[in-house]
Amino acid sequence: MIDFYEYKNYLVPETIDFMAEAIKNVTSSNKLVVTFYGYTFELSGVPKGPQITGHLAMKKLTKSPYIDIMSSPISYVNRRPGGISAFMCAADSVRKAGKMWFNEDDIKTYLDTSGNNVGNGYYPTLTATKAAHANAFAKIFTRRMGVDFNIYLLADVLDGTAG
Repeated sequence: MIDFYEYKNYLVPETIDFMAEAIKNVTSSNKLVVTFYGYTFELSGVPKGPQITGHLAMKKLTKSPYIDIMSSPISYVNRRPGGISAFMCAADSVRKAGKMWFNEDDIKTYLDTSGNNVGNGYYPTLTATKAAHANAFAKIFTRRMGVDFNIYLLADVLDGTAG
């Protein structure tokens, strides 16, 4: 089993790197390559342990010349209003390795009209939405990382004109 899981954690980033190299070759290295990987904190509690996930070889991708940006969503743990918007991995280590970290901020704001807005990750009021985005932005800004929430929505939310 140990050999199998070691192989799996080798194979996943090896495949990502293979695809990243192909993208760089096809685009003459004129496009950035982003990969979602390294959810070590988030997946540490999965049944049978994190070794089953394929996310335990971050070093392989941080050393790859074909990967420009690494990413994950904000942690799904404690996403409620007042939560911490934690990283799923050691994002600062990605930055230290010379890669950009890009946080996918996919929280559900008070503007969500899908009807599927119950539970962890829904911010039901403008005040809660503003606080969540300010919290996430502070973590990103101070580390010089990227984030993908809608900047126009963010500006409207922060100045109170959204609605």
